[in-house]
Amino acid sequence: MILLLAFSTNAQTIKLDFEPQGKIIKFQFDSLTIYTDTTSLFYVYTHYGTIGLEAYNLRVKNLIARQFKENKTDTAFFSGDFIPFNDSIDNKYQKDWYVEWAILHLTREKKLKIFDKHGHLVKTIVTKKIGTKKKGYVRRAFINKDKKEELFSELLYMRIINPSF
Repeated sequence: MILLLAFSTNAQTIKLDFEPQGKIIKFQFDSLTIYTDTTSLFYVYTHYGTIGLEAYNLRVKNLIARQFKENKTDTAFFSGDFIPFNDSIDNKYQKDWYVEWAILHLTREKKLKIFDKHGHLVKTIVTKKIGTKKKGYVRRAFINKDKKEELFSELLYMRIINPSF
C-alpha cells in the first residue's frame, strides 16, 4: 500500500539578488528604502500596465525623466505611496503616481533591492495570505524571511458593506 501526502501552502519565496544598473530610482516607502533602475521599472509598466492606461504610463516615465533632469544626477528619489505628477495634464482620476503598484510588480519580477527599516538588506521575501473571505478581507503579506517582519502587503479581497439606515 502506497500513501501519498501533499501539503498545500500559500507561501511563496522570492530571492532578491538584483543589482540596479544605469539610472537608479530610489524609493522611501513605508520605512523601507528600495532601489531599482529605469530599465526594470519601464519593463514592469510595459508588460503589466493596464490597457487603456498608456497615457498614465507615459506620465510616469516623464515624471522620472524630469526628476533626473532637475537633479542632474543618475539617481531619482521619490518618497511616499502617491507621488504627484505636477504636470499640466488635468485628469482628476490620475493626479498621482501610485508607487505601491510598481513596487509589488518589481518584487514579483525580482528587480529591486530592499533595505528594511533597520537598514539591513532584504535577501529573501516570503509571501503569506492573511485573512479569509469569511472574515471579509484577504491580503498577501510580503515578509522578510531573515527578520520575520512584514515589509508591505497587497489587498486581494475586501467585502464592502453598504449600511442601510
